[in-house]
Amino acid sequence: MAYTETALVKEYLEISSNELNALIERCVDATTDVINSYCRQSFESHGQGNNSTLATRYFHAINDVCEDRTVLRLDKPLALIDSVTNGDGTSITSGQYVTQPYTDTPYHCIVLTDGTTWTYTTTPWGAIQVRGHWSYSINTPEEIALAATELAAFYFQKRQSNMESDRAIVSDDGLLMLPDGIPRHIRTKLEPFKRRMI
Repeated sequence: MAYTETALVKEYLEISSNELNALIERCVDATTDVINSYCRQSFESHGQGNNSTLATRYFHAINDVCEDRTVLRLDKPLALIDSVTNGDGTSITSGQYVTQPYTDTPYHCIVLTDGTTWTYTTTPWGAIQVRGHWSYSINTPEEIALAATELAAFYFQKRQSNMESDRAIVSDDGLLMLPDGIPRHIRTKLEPFKRRMI
């Protein structure tokens, strides 16, 4: 799923003709991967199967858990929790845990609060299951959608202007070759969404 649409990029560029739709569409498609790579996270919900938005991720019951065995560290941003299953097969209800952060998404940890600890029965590998929307948010943040529109427009303009620096080029066989950098004003919009590595 792209973070912007061809129609929005055309409006941004003040283009009414449909002649260049295919090129603009390729620029739109490219921006999602560029933004995800720059920010080190996705802003759309990924799932398994046909267009599913829920996915289950599996966690190590020792390595992914803090020393006191109450905190599960998540390996990807989580926008919404559907279900949690401890390593012994026990369902963990929403009344038995809190998230970190507590009120804002994405969540990075699940903390057990009722005296329960993260555990496993036979092997710790993949014992704990968390099913949910694995992304920064369920809907693309407005700032990301705007940055995607501006970035697609930038790629398009560079292609049209035949400039040699920082340009997206569509080869004769239709492949989109992206510029090395993201313009500074777009990076500024993306910076607050950049996932920090610990």
